[in-house]
Amino acid sequence: MEKLSLCIPTYNRFELVKKCVSKVMYDPRIDEIVLCDDCSTDGSWDKLIDWSLDKTKIKLHRNATNLDCYANKREALKYATNEWCILFDSDNEIGLDYLDRISNWATLEPDCAYLPVFAKPHFDYREFSGLTFHRTNVAPKMDNATFRCALNTANYLVHRQTYLTLWDPNVNPVTADSIYMNYRYLAHGKRLVFMPGLEYHHLVHEQSHYKLNCHKTGRFIDDVEKKLRELK
Repeated sequence: MEKLSLCIPTYNRFELVKKCVSKVMYDPRIDEIVLCDDCSTDGSWDKLIDWSLDKTKIKLHRNATNLDCYANKREALKYATNEWCILFDSDNEIGLDYLDRISNWATLEPDCAYLPVFAKPHFDYREFSGLTFHRTNVAPKMDNATFRCALNTANYLVHRQTYLTLWDPNVNPVTADSIYMNYRYLAHGKRLVFMPGLEYHHLVHEQSHYKLNCHKTGRFIDDVEKKLRELK
């Protein structure tokens, strides 16, 4: 198995970041953990510096200005050095079982993004386990609310260069960044694969990016869902 980069955009989440990476910090399948701080205002940046001093896998970066979630994900991937990256939210928790599933996958293909099937305990997408979606078969699934939620969950495995090539500098999807990137994959002839057994713990809390900023997204997510329904 190729070495992986764990790429984590973060903002004001020092304690959550520590918990996020704690179970995989010393696993040899991950040889770098990229933490990209989006100008934290609560002292998290200084704490991250102190905490990471004796952790050689940690690569810290701080944006010059606050970029918001969508652009900060791009920054985290830009600083990675491996071909394959786990792009993961800082308020969730990744475990060894997540890495095991990737290790057991036969072949990773650059034109695919590999999506989780269970964001435990609340978001269960196992009905899509093993399925592959492309621009010609996604539209019929868009009436399924669970499927739409799955497309906006992220915490997935991506090919670094593919993701960066598809990333769109002309928009800020706010809380619809994941479904928008998945739309970009499909619209450009790429594929989305729900990897069987790929699971992690998803924290639902009042300070999540979604809870704090979903009111800013407006009709953007509706427009993206409409575009997905029109793909063929």
